[in-house]
Amino acid sequence: MGMGQGMGQGMGQGMGMSPPDPDDVFGNPGPAVYLVTGLAADKHLGQFDQYRRAALFQTGYVFLAAMLLWSLAFAYLRRREQGKRLGRLERFQSKLLDEMPDGLVTLGPGGEILAANGSAVRLLAEEDEAAPAGLVGANWNDFPFADLNSAEAWRQYEHGGKRLEMLCVPFQDAPEDAEEGETPLEERLILIRDRTKIRALEEDLEEARRLATVGSLAAGVAHEVRNPLSSLRGFAQFFADKLKDQEPFASYATTMVQEADRLNRVVTDLLFLARPVRHEPRAVDLADMVHDLKKLLRFDLEHRHVTLECGLAAPTVHADPDALKQVLLNLLANSLDAVPAQGAEVRIVSSRQGGGVWIGVQDNGPGMPEEIKRQAFEPFVTSKKAGTGLGLAIVRTIVRSHHGQVDIDSGPGRGTLVRLFFPDPGPAPGPASASASGADAGTPAPAPNHDPKEQAS
Repeated sequence: MGMGQGMGQGMGQGMGMSPPDPDDVFGNPGPAVYLVTGLAADKHLGQFDQYRRAALFQTGYVFLAAMLLWSLAFAYLRRREQGKRLGRLERFQSKLLDEMPDGLVTLGPGGEILAANGSAVRLLAEEDEAAPAGLVGANWNDFPFADLNSAEAWRQYEHGGKRLEMLCVPFQDAPEDAEEGETPLEERLILIRDRTKIRALEEDLEEARRLATVGSLAAGVAHEVRNPLSSLRGFAQFFADKLKDQEPFASYATTMVQEADRLNRVVTDLLFLARPVRHEPRAVDLADMVHDLKKLLRFDLEHRHVTLECGLAAPTVHADPDALKQVLLNLLANSLDAVPAQGAEVRIVSSRQGGGVWIGVQDNGPGMPEEIKRQAFEPFVTSKKAGTGLGLAIVRTIVRSHHGQVDIDSGPGRGTLVRLFFPDPGPAPGPASASASGADAGTPAPAPNHDPKEQAS
């Protein structure tokens, strides 16, 4: 306590303050005493500024890092969405190339096949190859159309029984340093179209034009020929009866009658091709039809020792009965003329396929040469000495009037099979379509009271 008092007194004296009154024995407080201290804050303020700048920098760094992370996340999401779109586009492109009807082949610089879509495989690969691997890796120079080069127009080739149209285009632009006229080694694209059906339609159109010409010619001369022909045959028959026992005049007269009859059949066939008729198709029992044909051809079958065999898997067909009988008589007569004297076989078969009925007439004759087969349906084309060459043209005309088709499978030494397709009936047409179909059903018809057996040629 003494030290405290001393310090208080010293401080009071040093600061000019009067000591407490010693007479104040009651201990009343004296005047207030204040302590004033001064401190230098520059150092602390400098540290505070440093801390504040560091906090601002850290906040900026965190903000920039957040922005960067946000940008990266946004770019990642955008890239993933673009990847999905690219995947969908690639799948669409792949499906489009695989499903497109035209073939597409990519060739390397040396002619190796780098890629091929499904249509190209179907058009070019062998029948036992059902995958694109059958073409990929092969060499284009091994095909018969290896002469197809870039910058050429569409060219047509025959391959595998198909009519193909091809175009070769460069996959990349030619290099600038390539010399003029030089074909640089580069990747190429080959576009392939199947024109088989179009070629068949073109041939059908050409045949229709020929038949129209024949029809116009027949309509113009048939009546002019038939009237004098009837008179000539009448006189020939008269002389044949008068000179029956006088040779060789009787033979001459008989030959005149036979040739007049043959000419009459030709004129009748021409009228058949020229005169349109509207057939009335309905359900025809093939077993009954074959039975009638056996009766009509009984003597011919017995003469050639042929038993007409049947394999009717489809019992009925939708066709005009008279027209169908006409067609089958023509085909059976041709088969009977073609079969050998010993071991002759003739069959009529039927089956249901492709929305209709196929009827086939087959024989074991010598078959048709390829040149005759190609022109078999043209008028006046025949390999028989006594034939008119109009029988198969009439067959095709009748079948087409039923909206069907005819094809021939034949070759030297393996007989002949003629197949007829008659489609099933569709829905009943309305008045407008019925009149249109009647106008389009321009189908040649036989002359009145004409024996269908005479049409066989």
